[in-house]
Amino acid sequence: MQPMYQVKFSDSILLDPERVRVGREVFHVPSRSRFVFVSQIKNKKGSDASNVHDEEPGDDEVEFFSDDEAETAYRSRLKRR
Repeated sequence: MQPMYQVKFSDSILLDPERVRVGREVFHVPSRSRFVFVSQIKNKKGSDASNVHDEEPGDDEVEFFSDDEAETAYRSRLKRR
């Protein structure tokens, strides 16, 4: 598996599409770079769902389950209330 990279740009600077494009070689400044490991990403809650106005759901609206049994038990408890 090859490493994957994400490059962020400041919103205050307009990008030149001739110079900034997919596939172009990228250099980085080690002191301004940081590694993000898969284990760190897995510990975060996330959702691919959107709310009414296409914004991300709030933390209190995101349900995270590592397996189907835990989700089924949770939903059963909610129905009994």
